[in-house]
Amino acid sequence: MTGEVSTARHIAHGSGFAPAAGTEIYFEWYGDGPALLLAHGLGGSHLTWWQNIPSFLDAYRVIVLDHRGFGRSIDTPQVGTEALALDVQAVLDHLGIERAHLVGQSMGGWAIAGFALRWPHRVRSLVLTDTIGGIVDDVLRKQFHAYIATAGQTDLATLPLGYHPMISPGFTTRRFDLALLRHQFGLLYAPPPESARRRLLGEHDPAAMRALDIPALLAVGSDDPIFPPPMIRRLARYFPHSRVRVIRDAGHSAHYERPDAWGRIVRPFLDEVTREGIA
Repeated sequence: MTGEVSTARHIAHGSGFAPAAGTEIYFEWYGDGPALLLAHGLGGSHLTWWQNIPSFLDAYRVIVLDHRGFGRSIDTPQVGTEALALDVQAVLDHLGIERAHLVGQSMGGWAIAGFALRWPHRVRSLVLTDTIGGIVDDVLRKQFHAYIATAGQTDLATLPLGYHPMISPGFTTRRFDLALLRHQFGLLYAPPPESARRRLLGEHDPAAMRALDIPALLAVGSDDPIFPPPMIRRLARYFPHSRVRVIRDAGHSAHYERPDAWGRIVRPFLDEVTREGIA
């Protein structure tokens, strides 16, 4: 135990607020090395990545943030999807980071896809996990909007403790302790603003994404009800250099439900891109 504590004390880290148009974006960073930014989904905040951060600290500078309207970041009237990309830009600019690996879960996929389309030269790689990132064709749009039409029928207040649409029922049964922790995280901050939900109606041009020469990893939980594996496999056609990985026994929050399995997929991909200087 003493050795573990001693090691932890030698990990560089910091936190702060990055100025953005009309607000400030809260962020934390840990470690040294190539920058790796993790963007959370609609049901989370920077806290959602607590299990994943240690997997990268030996080789990367890991950055987490609260998108505007989440956690410690104040919302703005700006509704457009571009606001999510601007959150990423604000943090990277504030930290003086020119290029980074970008990971986005659910809503975070919209953020990193939007950032890549605007500033592709600043992106080393993209990891879209349990998300289509707003990149839609007619089929993906129809499927996503079909989910939106039914999602509002679920009253979260009526669900048993530990159950949530963002995680699979099997996970709640298997790891009630972590499901409860996720519930407690949700009580720390106000519910997601309606403006954030409207940002998810924004779309990115799949043809423009296909034109980018950026390595991409598309990871998805086998039991994701929002973006199931067939949707992610269809999404892959819009990334020239992509691979799809399905994480078994995980729902819409594969990184939280099965962090070890998620890390075994994401870490080798990042290491390969970094080592070979692909981007």
